[in-house]
Amino acid sequence: MRTYKLLPYKWQYWGWSFSFIGFIVILFTLLQEYNLYQMGYFLFEVGFLLIAFTREKDEDERVQSIRFKSLVTTAILYIALYLLKPVLQTIIVRFIPFEIGTIILNIIVLFNMIPLYVVIFKGTLYFQNKQLSYDKQYPC
Repeated sequence: MRTYKLLPYKWQYWGWSFSFIGFIVILFTLLQEYNLYQMGYFLFEVGFLLIAFTREKDEDERVQSIRFKSLVTTAILYIALYLLKPVLQTIIVRFIPFEIGTIILNIIVLFNMIPLYVVIFKGTLYFQNKQLSYDKQYPC
């Protein structure tokens, strides 16, 4: 088994707290102060980078396989989002009021590749662990 250099598990706590603080700052400064918005976005991204590159409690071949599949899925979805972004911007600008359209575009921009990877990886890991515990609890 090939192992990769990842941060220790306890760094995930720092990542979640940075992301949460950054998200709160982004929400409160969405349409007001640009410098504070940039700082919140930076904290949000650093937090998700820490989460993405820390090992899990039980890091094994199954988790590494989920990491790889999540990365491939993220790349495909991000390329599709990147190609559809001009179409979405046109639709939002034409049919939605300015303030709401700006908020929607900021949310689209917020979900770049790293947060999307973390959501896909953690979601897949959660549902596979849930399925494993169900299979152990109710064997055939």
